[in-house]
Amino acid sequence: MAVLAVGLALAALAFAAGSDGAVPGTQSMQFGPVAPRHSLAKRSTPEAVTLGNAEVVGLYYVNASVGTPAQTVALQLDTGSSDVWMFGPKACAAVECEQTGVGFYNSSKSSTYKLITANGFEIQYVTPGSEVKGDYFSDVFTVGDLTVKNLTMAVANNASAVETGIMGIGFASDESIVGNGGPSYPSVIDDMVTQGVIGSHSYSLWLDDANSSTGTILFGGYDTGKYIPPLTVLDLQADATTKTITSFTVVWSMLALTDSTGSTLIGGSEFPLPAVLDSGTTLMAIPPSLFVQVAEYFGVTADRYYGYIVPCNIGGWNGTLDFGFGSNNGPIIQVLFSELVIPLTDEQGQPLQFNNGQDVCMFGVQPTPAEGIYLLGDTFLRSAYVVYDLDAKQVAIAQAKWDSDESNVLPIASGTALGALLSSASSATGATVTASGTGHVAPGNSMTKASENTVTATETGSVSHIAGERTSLSLQALPTTTHTGSTQSTASATTSAAHTGAASSSRPLSGSNGFSLLTAFVAVAAGGLLVAFRL
Repeated sequence: MAVLAVGLALAALAFAAGSDGAVPGTQSMQFGPVAPRHSLAKRSTPEAVTLGNAEVVGLYYVNASVGTPAQTVALQLDTGSSDVWMFGPKACAAVECEQTGVGFYNSSKSSTYKLITANGFEIQYVTPGSEVKGDYFSDVFTVGDLTVKNLTMAVANNASAVETGIMGIGFASDESIVGNGGPSYPSVIDDMVTQGVIGSHSYSLWLDDANSSTGTILFGGYDTGKYIPPLTVLDLQADATTKTITSFTVVWSMLALTDSTGSTLIGGSEFPLPAVLDSGTTLMAIPPSLFVQVAEYFGVTADRYYGYIVPCNIGGWNGTLDFGFGSNNGPIIQVLFSELVIPLTDEQGQPLQFNNGQDVCMFGVQPTPAEGIYLLGDTFLRSAYVVYDLDAKQVAIAQAKWDSDESNVLPIASGTALGALLSSASSATGATVTASGTGHVAPGNSMTKASENTVTATETGSVSHIAGERTSLSLQALPTTTHTGSTQSTASATTSAAHTGAASSSRPLSGSNGFSLLTAFVAVAAGGLLVAFRL
């Protein structure tokens, strides 16, 4: 799943970018030092590593040390891929990685470096013009207090339209070499377990809210202080092509929109669908038919330079997008409207504005550019606490508890069913879908055709209501947003059903020629990828 997972992390800012991925009027993300979380725990116990939030584009990264003596590189943490790779000197110069603080690895300066395969690493992402080529090698690798010796990694000699290396923590079966027809190798999670650094192929992810500068990944365990019980166990779903588990794909059974008028079911007949819980994707990528309804509600504008944008003041509206998973009565994760806006700034760091003075934000949801592949990225994952268990081939999910200083870390032992380990856990297993093909797209090859990505449901997973302080779900159509050019107060305690005047019809910034949402969908349908927005 790494192809789309990593690519979409920057795709929303690459609609009209050149081959270097740059976007007019935006700042490059800046990577800084992240304070490590030190632990007095012994080996094979859970270990927490702090994640930095590159807030400009919403990427989460680790500061890793590679080689002897240690060389520091910033790597995007990606549950949607499985390779660890970083820039070499030449690739870094091409993408100007030193200016953003990403850093690079120079093999000639490490006494523990061992070349495995020269020019053997090759991967391409969905971001227009993206490509990475380099060497496989082994060396010492450290994140936080966790050190792995002789880890197989890749160093990029050539790179384009990518801004950072990757720490992929998915299944070994999803490594790029497998997608290119080669054998898998031990992943970083495999080596952590083999070398006794952690006790199981598992970790949990807590990103906190969008305003937090850091999050946490806990290797080998979970923290009961970071979520609102219960945790609910979900089975991972098999890849349509290989019939094996290669990604963190779960049964997505429901989408609803809740505001002061009640809750409205969106696209009920289209569910269940396969969805990947992917930290390597900044946004959510959902079926275009569902996106249309969501976009109408929020008054989304499709702009050729900045992608799908909204006035930032929608972040002050009261309401949630609600995501249901698994079988009937499965878990529901609520995503506040405030989590759906990502501020855009110019080169001086000043907010971009519509012509009427409203601040411009990137919208946290977009239509998928690859039919049948649906991703729940960081704009979703900030609202969820997720335990990933590669041994059990399951995840457990709960509503995240933001700004929590509570901590009660518990280990996950290898070979034990996830549900038996988690306190206050419930289960929504049993529902299945056939996940879309999620292998890598090797350079020169095309994406899997939509006809090969059919979703087959063996259980409907339908949801007729939402428990809690809500009204029953309605099958009525979502209201259509009207554009009067006026604004709605962000301090309003209620949200009107029609959201009259919620979004401005003004286009952002002189010279940035916007175009209609309908035109955008035509471009996506015709071009297949977001590169269509360059037209």
